[in-house]
Amino acid sequence: MNETNKRSIRDRRSGNDRRQAHDLEYFACGGVERRAGSERRVKKERRKNWARVDHWSSVPKPD
Repeated sequence: MNETNKRSIRDRRSGNDRRQAHDLEYFACGGVERRAGSERRVKKERRKNWARVDHWSSVPKPD
């Protein structure tokens, strides 16, 4: 495991794990989804000389 992966799980300052466990009972009891419903990802490829293959991947264009 590289150094970046080790650090991303824990707070580097305190050493405490800051991830929160989510309780699905909230939704089962009528809880409301609070996240915004709009998609923020850009549909076109932003990198120069790259082509979009599908929704999740891109490849470099041949020279």
